[in-house]
Parts: sequence; structure tokens; C-alpha cells
Amino acid sequence: RLLFLVLALNVVLTTFYTAWIYHEKRSLIYQNFEGKLTACAYEIAEVYDGRYQDGIIDGEKISEQAYRKILLDLSAQSKRLGVAYLYTMFKKKDGIYFSASSATDQELKTGKYTNFLEKYKEVPPEVEQSFQDRKNRLVLCKDEWGSFVSVFLPLVTPKGRIFISGADIRLDLFDRVLAETLWRAAGISFGAFLIFSILAYLLVSRISKPLGTLSRFAVALAENDFKPLPEHQAAIDRIAAERRDEIGTLASSVISMQTALGDYLETIRRYNQELEHKVAERTEELHCKNGALQDSLDKLKETQNQLIVQEKLASLGALTAGIAHEIKNPLNFVNNFSKLSKDLLQELQEEIAKKEGGDPEEISALIGDLTLNMSKIAEHGARADRIVKGMLQHARNNTGERQKTDLNGLLDEYVNLGYQGMRGQDSSFNLTFEKSYDPNVGLVNVVPQDFSRVVLNLVNNACYALQEKAKKQGEKYVPLLKVTSLGKDDLVEIRIRDNGSGIPRSVLDQIFNPFFTTKPAGDGTGLGLSISYDIVTQGHGGTFAVDSQEGEFTEFLITLPKKTS
Repeated sequence: RLLFLVLALNVVLTTFYTAWIYHEKRSLIYQNFEGKLTACAYEIAEVYDGRYQDGIIDGEKISEQAYRKILLDLSAQSKRLGVAYLYTMFKKKDGIYFSASSATDQELKTGKYTNFLEKYKEVPPEVEQSFQDRKNRLVLCKDEWGSFVSVFLPLVTPKGRIFISGADIRLDLFDRVLAETLWRAAGISFGAFLIFSILAYLLVSRISKPLGTLSRFAVALAENDFKPLPEHQAAIDRIAAERRDEIGTLASSVISMQTALGDYLETIRRYNQELEHKVAERTEELHCKNGALQDSLDKLKETQNQLIVQEKLASLGALTAGIAHEIKNPLNFVNNFSKLSKDLLQELQEEIAKKEGGDPEEISALIGDLTLNMSKIAEHGARADRIVKGMLQHARNNTGERQKTDLNGLLDEYVNLGYQGMRGQDSSFNLTFEKSYDPNVGLVNVVPQDFSRVVLNLVNNACYALQEKAKKQGEKYVPLLKVTSLGKDDLVEIRIRDNGSGIPRSVLDQIFNPFFTTKPAGDGTGLGLSISYDIVTQGHGGTFAVDSQEGEFTEFLITLPKKTS
């Protein structure tokens, strides 16, 4: 059935293709005539040119013998050029007239040809249009002489009159030969279809019945666990025994396949049972390993939490060292001025104990010094009090919520604390500050406790890098820390730059990764910059970038939105 369908479809497609070829190629061939016909029209226009046409239009008479010569010349020329007709014509008020024309051999024998100044009876509209717009035209037309492909070539005489030089190719015979050829091809295709249909039927009837038996046997194998019904087994055994062609070979192969598949199926069943047993054992083993992995994961999380606490304690240690160093200065002043005041009081007592009440000017000077000392003690005590109050307020406000914060003040405070913390560890360490705080920064919505950790962490890292470089280069090196803030329309930029040892380009992309550090083992946890990055980007919706050149500088750039949700 499929073969028959394919053959029928082939006939249908061949028929449609033949029809399409007929129409498409016919039009294409017609178009290819244009160049040839135009050349022919120009050729006769050179002979029967504008002067000839003006003479005819003005009434110049031509004898019958002279026109007969023109007729024969044009007829011979049309044969040489391979066209049906060559002619010229002009237009008068009452119609269009032929001034020269060729004729076929049959027309010359019968005398039925176009006469001199014969009127064009059935004028194609394209001829009228060419007289009007003076444009060349290639047309398919019919008139009293038959069907043609014609070229109309409008030209102008010396007196400004329009005449048309034309050439025709007759299409009747051409179309008939083309159609006969195509129909012959269609007939051959249909005959081939009939022959192949008969051969296909004979071939399929020889093959289809045993193939049907083989097909039913295969279905029975699939449905009955490779154990077909007896009648199916007997049928295929008979085919294998009786047939000595490909069908018989196929039947024998199917029987062999049946036996092999049965053996394979039994083997697969056995392997399946063994596999199920191994899967059960493996599952139990994986359950045990999953428990061990869960324990390891819990320990890892506990270790991670301990490292985070260690990082927080390290920050707290640095903060505490900075606070201690900050408070140490006013306390030194308080202690020194208290001791000095004690000495002054002793001198005052000695002066008063002198005879006649002592020297009044000396007593007044001692009292003035005591007053100045008391004011200094009060000033530095108030300074220590402010530091302690600030820390207490910082601890009490640790709610994790954003607050409108004087960012410049917070930045300056924790830059100083970070520096003082480093000096608390190494009193010989000194650096030069360059601070530039833009007043346009104003109040910014941040979590003060979190952002202060970021500043403290960056300053600690900068001081560490400056200290390490100072150890290597000695007194010729001047440690420099630049801290700037810049307020824009809706953003705040903070830059912290040091001229320390820098960060190698090879690891620059890794410094925000958790547990990554360039410090020696024991000097850092590798969590400071990672936590700071999360605070800036996730906690405040900002950006955190770094630029560094090894041995030259490191600069961190933080941008924060002024208004954060």
C-alpha cells in the first residue's frame, strides 16, 4: 500500500510539475524573445527609416512593383532572422496603416498578404499606448493573423512624426510542440506507474504474507515473555523450513534470536536479583556514611561559627586596644596634673605657714597654677568620659537597624581607634594621615555597629601593611594613610588608601572570599574582608571594590546609597 501510494503521489506530482513547467517555461521563453525581436525591429527601421516614413505619410506614391520588391526583401530578411513578420506602421487620424511588411511563403503563393497602406483592423491596445507614450513594448497578442510575441518599437521621423517598427514570432506551432512534448512525458510517467504498480503487487504478495507471520510471531514474543503460542511457533518453523530465500533466512534468524533472547532474559533476571541485593547493601552503607557526613557538617558549621566569633573578638580586641590608648592619654594628663597639684598644695601650705602669712604674690601664683591644673584635669577627664559614653551608647544601640548617622564623624572616630589600636600593640609605629571629609555627605542611613566594623577592619589591614613595609624599608619610608569621603546626588563614596606593601594581582580577585588571607598563619582568620563585603553589599545595598599594585598601594572604594530601604 505504501509503495502504491508513493507511485500515485509521483504521478500526481509529475502531472502538476508538467503543468507548471508548461506555464512557467512558456513565459520565460517569451521573455527571452524580447532581445531578438528588438534587434530585428531596429534593423528594418534602419532601412525603412524616418525619411521613408515621412514620404509615405506625405502621400508619396510607390508602384506595385516597388512595394512587391519591399515585400520580398522583408520576407527574406524575416526568414534569415528567424521571425514570422517584420513591418513598419504609422498613425493617421482615422487609424493605423502599414508602410512596409513581410509575408510568409504561403501568403506569397496565395497573394493574401498585407498590402501597401493597408489599415490595421484589430489594433492591440499596446500599439496605441506605444504611439502615445513612445515606450518599447513586448506583448503576447492575438489578431486576425494568429497568436504572436510582438515587439513594438516607436521611433521619430525627421519631421517629428511617430512610426512603429515591429517584429513578430508566431506562437501557434511553438505552443503545440511544447504541449505535445509535455503530455507525452506525462503519458510515459503514467504508463510507468501502471507497470510498477503491477510489479509491486506481485512482489508484495510474495513477501507480505510471510512478513505478516513474522510480525505476529514478534508481537507474540513481546507479549508472552519470549514464549510464543504453539501455532505461531509452528508457522515460523514452517517458513524457515520451506523458504530458501531471504524470508527463510530471516525466519531462521528470528528463531535464533528467540533462543538467545530467552537465555539473555534469564541472565538478566538473575543479575537483577543480585543487583537488588547489592543496592540494598549499598543503601544501608550510604545511610551510615550520610550520618558521618552530617556529623562532619555540624562540626564544620561549629568551627565556622567559632572562626566568625574569633574574627569578631579580633575586631573587638583592636577596638579595645584603640579605646585603651585613647583613654590612656587623658588619664596620663589627669595623673600628671594631679601629682603636680599635690606638689603645688604642699608649697602653698609651706608658704602660708611662713611668718606674717607668706608672700601674697607667691600664694596667688600657686593658686593660679592649681586652678589651671584643675581645669586640665576636668578637660581630660571629660574627654575620657566622652569616649566611654560613646562606647556605651554604641553597645546599647546595637539593634542591627539602620539609623541616620553622621558618616564623617563615624569614619573619623574609627579610623583613629584603628590607628591607636595598632599603636597599643607597637608604640613605635607612626603614620601620616591625609583626611578629607566632604560636608555634603551629611547623615546617611546605615547600621553604625556594622559599618564601624568595616572601617575598623580596613584601617587595621592598612596599618598592618604599612607596618610590614616600614620594617623592611626602615626610616626612609613614610607610612601614609589617606581617608576621603565624597557626597554625590544619591551616593556616598568612601576611599581608604595606604602606600603599604599592596596585594599581588594574582590573588586580587580572591580577597573577598571567606577564609582567604595574605597574612602569615596565625595573624588572620581570612573572614574580615568577607564579612565587610557582605555588610556593604548585602546589608547596605552598596558596592565594595579594591585596586592595588604590589609594593606600591592598596585602595578600597565603598559606595553607599544615601537612602536605603
